[in-house]
Order: sequence, then structure tokens, then C-alpha cells
Amino acid sequence: MAGDYDLGQHQKGWPKVSTYLEQAFFRKEAPDAGNNDIDKTVTNWNTGLTQPILKHLNLELSYRLVTASGRWQTMRFHHRQGIPEVALSYRIKEKDKDRFRVTAMYHRYAFVDSIAASAGNNSYQAHQAIVEVWWAF
Repeated sequence: MAGDYDLGQHQKGWPKVSTYLEQAFFRKEAPDAGNNDIDKTVTNWNTGLTQPILKHLNLELSYRLVTASGRWQTMRFHHRQGIPEVALSYRIKEKDKDRFRVTAMYHRYAFVDSIAASAGNNSYQAHQAIVEVWWAF
């Protein structure tokens, strides 16, 4: 499920708001008669703002939250990952479609593991910088 709404249509200079939510269910039965079946539910939610700065330059802020829970063998697991994102994008459009786009993006990953057996040893943080160039010809 996804949607976006341009607040700028009511008040000049206001951002565009977007969000989406997806949920997936996984089930895999093990070939043996033991308890090796895998059950997992994953939820992925993202919301963001795109704020025009100049005619072709936008500031994009978003936050993604991924959660998962399930069981495998004798373990039950629950974990979450929060990913804030900041991006600057320069876009040239023709007839309301992107013709050329350069985006500089930064992610900060924070994974929190709540499996009792691992005692938090699987938790981690990471940083990622991306430069993306896109051109339609």
C-alpha cells in the first residue's frame, strides 16, 4: 500500500509527503519431521518528505522501519532495523518526467536484535553514502 500527497498544491514551497507499507509472510516446511520449519513475518514501512529548494534541487528526508518476527528450530526471533535517509537530488524534467537526475544520498543503518540467545551480539550500526546518476535518452 502506498501513497503520496503534494502539500505544495495548497501552500507554495511546502513539501511532498509520501509513504508506503508492505507486509510479507514466509513459511517453509522442513523435509524432516523435526521443528526446522521456518515462519517469518516482515513489515517494511517508509515515510518521507521531498522539499524543493531551487528550481531543480530537492532535499529528500525519509525514514524506513523494517521489523521481523518468527520462529526457526527452537528459537523465536524479533528484530527491527531503522534506516534514516537524507538526500539531495538535482533533476531536469521534460513534460513532468525526469530526463536527468543526480542524487547524493546518505543512510544510517541501525539493526537491533532481540533474540535472547544472542544477548544483543547481533546488533549493529552502519553508514552508507551513495551517488546515483540517472539519464533518460
